[in-house]
Amino acid sequence: MIFIILAGIILNILLAAYVLKLSDWRGPRRIWSKVSFVVTAETTFSVLAMVLLGAPRPAVAAVSAVALAGCMAQAALEVLGWWRSSRRRRREKAEEAPEVLPVDEDLFNRCCSYMEHKKPFLVEALTLSDLASAMFTNTLYLSRTINACSGKNFRRFVNDYRVDYAMGLFRKNMSLKVSELSEMSGFHTVVTFNMAFKLVKGVTPSIWCQAERFRAGNASGRAT
Repeated sequence: MIFIILAGIILNILLAAYVLKLSDWRGPRRIWSKVSFVVTAETTFSVLAMVLLGAPRPAVAAVSAVALAGCMAQAALEVLGWWRSSRRRRREKAEEAPEVLPVDEDLFNRCCSYMEHKKPFLVEALTLSDLASAMFTNTLYLSRTINACSGKNFRRFVNDYRVDYAMGLFRKNMSLKVSELSEMSGFHTVVTFNMAFKLVKGVTPSIWCQAERFRAGNASGRAT
């Protein structure tokens, strides 16, 4: 009898210390978890004490039901916490995943055909909006399509056509100067032309032109 009383006192002290640890009270779920735990512990001890003291079976059954309900509530809270954590992890993973956009290869092919045949890149002030209007689409969709299909942004995409056009002009007329090639190919300045050309060929246009003249001279010498 004395042992049961002492055990009850110790249990209540421990439960009081657990409940009064306010630093762990992080929101309603944590509070309910504490309450559920205390109810379960108290009722479980009460059932044990009632059995040892020979309490009537209906009373023991009633207290046991309370203990069982407390255990089930605690388990339900754990399941709810696991479910919420899983949802949060899935949401964070989805947000971190890169956006997968559809690749419109037909639009890209039409755009390339338009650039090759209509040569809009010869217009110095050509913009993404101009090209999108010609393709009957919007700028955002066209920009994404060009980037996905060519790996280039709009400016690099246009400048590559201008560089190829300048190279073709020079092969037809090797007396053209770099400044003339720049202007005839749609570049705003010679500096921009030099940067774009080097990005494509790895050398400046002046070096490339010298190499082309040398190659053409050698070819002419062999022909004679």
